[in-house]
Amino acid sequence: YQRRVREVTVDKERFVDLTLTIAQLKKHFSTVDCPDNEFVGIQRRFDDETKRRAVKREVGKPFLKGVGVYLAIDEAHTADIIRVVRLYGGQIRKAVGKRCTAVITRPLDFKQFKEDYKKATEDDIPIVGEAWLVECIKIANIAPFEEKFILRDLKKEKEKKKTRKGEKSKRRS
Repeated sequence: YQRRVREVTVDKERFVDLTLTIAQLKKHFSTVDCPDNEFVGIQRRFDDETKRRAVKREVGKPFLKGVGVYLAIDEAHTADIIRVVRLYGGQIRKAVGKRCTAVITRPLDFKQFKEDYKKATEDDIPIVGEAWLVECIKIANIAPFEEKFILRDLKKEKEKKKTRKGEKSKRRS
């Protein structure tokens, strides 16, 4: 799924050649019956490139169907995430709101999306990292919003601040 990748190593003996167009693939492998968008390339052997077979893309079930994700991530890093979310049936939301299931972010982007975090916290929408999406793909289902995936919990952060202030005032008295 990555752009400008010409070959992908499968193991120490084989690789997938991604340089051929769909028309070229159909010409060489006329017996393969699948839609054009599922053709990927040819699997070849490193020791003998004439041994080959067609490779098609297999997309799993749309397990993210009904999931609305808001990306609180710098735009330069969103393209791959958008592609993956849509590939598995999820939707990208333009704002945090009722139809948003999760907010995906990265620690580097915390300051930039402060208002979005406030809105998500008010609406009890989990603020998770990219690891949550990776876990969803691994289990081919919507992963639970466990502590290890939560990156921002503004309610807990407020409680910690109050506790710290209370401890400071006790020390002064």
